[in-house]
Amino acid sequence: MGMELTSAPQGDDLAPLACFNIISRYHCIARFGLGGIVEAVNETFLSTFGYNEAELIGAHHRMLLVDSSNPDPAYERMWSDFSDGVARKGEVLRRAKSGDVLWLQAVYCPVFDDRENVASVLKVATLKKADLVDNGVDVPLMTLSQNLDSLS
Repeated sequence: MGMELTSAPQGDDLAPLACFNIISRYHCIARFGLGGIVEAVNETFLSTFGYNEAELIGAHHRMLLVDSSNPDPAYERMWSDFSDGVARKGEVLRRAKSGDVLWLQAVYCPVFDDRENVASVLKVATLKKADLVDNGVDVPLMTLSQNLDSLS
């Protein structure tokens, strides 16, 4: 279940496979289609957000927003930027299945196919703090345009 490299390492493949599996153990990783649909997630993502794979695969990333019913216009531009090959990084607030607000340090990177076309978007994130709102910590809900910087 979840995203993991399972082929047996051969020669020079040992280092990348080992690195990916270490990163995957400690970071939330998700792959999205260019329209924001969840295509794959790792176990750390599932356990952090409290969903099972069937609940996320095929769903839109929007379901993880703090206010999924009213996304900021910058959110829509972000997905458009990914199609243009622009990566983003920054601190974002997301909502877990339980309703808890999660504070993540995230990087969203376009994934290119063999013709250099953007094929999908990979998100790698670490949890900064959990339950910020429920714990009474006053964190301004900044827009993605304020939180996610372009990686250029």
